[in-house]
Amino acid sequence: MLPPRPDRRWTLARQLGVSTAVVRFWGEDEWWTYDSLLRTKNRFADHGLSLDVVEDRPPMTNVVLGRDGRDEEIETVKRLIRNMGRAGIGVYCWVWTENPVGVLRTADEVPLRGDSRTTAYNHEQSERASDYPVDVTEAELWENLEYFLDEVVPVAEEAGVDLALHPDDPPVDSVRGVPRLVNSVENVQRILDLHDSPNHGLTFCQGNYAAMGADIPETIRRFGDRIHFVHFRDVDGTPESFVETWQDDGPTDMLAAIEAYREAGFDGPIRPDHVPRMLDEDHRDEAQAGYTDMGRLFAIGYSDGLAGTDRRVAAVRAITVALSGARRRGRRLHRGRRRHRYADGDWQAYGWGAGDQWRSRSSRHCLDDTLALGSRTARLVERRSNGTPIASVFRMAPSLFCFTERTVRRSV
Repeated sequence: MLPPRPDRRWTLARQLGVSTAVVRFWGEDEWWTYDSLLRTKNRFADHGLSLDVVEDRPPMTNVVLGRDGRDEEIETVKRLIRNMGRAGIGVYCWVWTENPVGVLRTADEVPLRGDSRTTAYNHEQSERASDYPVDVTEAELWENLEYFLDEVVPVAEEAGVDLALHPDDPPVDSVRGVPRLVNSVENVQRILDLHDSPNHGLTFCQGNYAAMGADIPETIRRFGDRIHFVHFRDVDGTPESFVETWQDDGPTDMLAAIEAYREAGFDGPIRPDHVPRMLDEDHRDEAQAGYTDMGRLFAIGYSDGLAGTDRRVAAVRAITVALSGARRRGRRLHRGRRRHRYADGDWQAYGWGAGDQWRSRSSRHCLDDTLALGSRTARLVERRSNGTPIASVFRMAPSLFCFTERTVRRSV
């Protein structure tokens, strides 16, 4: 997540190869105007970044609580969504019952590996504070949410903007006397069911869903194409007591999560979100806990590495399937002695399809079973591994390719 004006973080992002930006308008007033959004979009573009997500919100307390002034606040949100559509910014990350209390943590110096420091939440400690001075019931919050969605979802559909609802953080039943709704997989499903629109979807914040006790890969598959934006982080604990972890050191199988996103067809923006603070990270006094830079550099590299690993794992699985099927077929071909000699010396094992011709430099016999599967495997790799180069797959699992001493090449 980047500020609306260039600073050190913009440079680091580009040096890491990041091409998509998520913006929060720290310190900016009335940033939801078209001119403000357009200038920000173009500013990012001039620095080699595509601004795809707005992760900031105009005031919405009156909307959530159903108080006087909510219609005016809703009109501001509609204006934002329309202006995002005009400016070509596709995803709006919003929250509901994080209003009016906000995100809460009770500790920000919890030690992790190497004396890095992270944040934590303890509900019992938090609830010692006075209740927030509002009187609202859970039923009223559901009613207010439906009223809000009835107003804004049609606008989002018309503008071509995806609404991406972030879960409550922490995802407890209530905070300081204010009930919370976006705190369980079942409630999230209920919210999605209020409007069956592809533009009404989710920010899948893995840390919050992990705190809910959800099976992360399974929940990703459940919500599928309703996921528009991802926060790639993890926590260890329960809604009432958790610690934020390094992305590679929490309870969630993060590679399985990446694979689930691929299977669900997700191709939207992912950001690491909260990270521990590392050594000497005092260069930005205004940085919030969890939003320092070095940990995010690690998290970006880690998630990018997992994405690459997932593509290679998918390729190896595709090859394993090909080996299983092709070897069986190859044995049938061999038993039947079904071969054909071409005038120019090319050979083709029946059943592989047009164009699967191979030329041997040392023999004019029917190809060995392992050689015959080669071209089919290559096609399967291309189809099933999201374009992973075949060379990468060979490096990943050379033992799967037991080619004989005869050197062969694909005829093209």
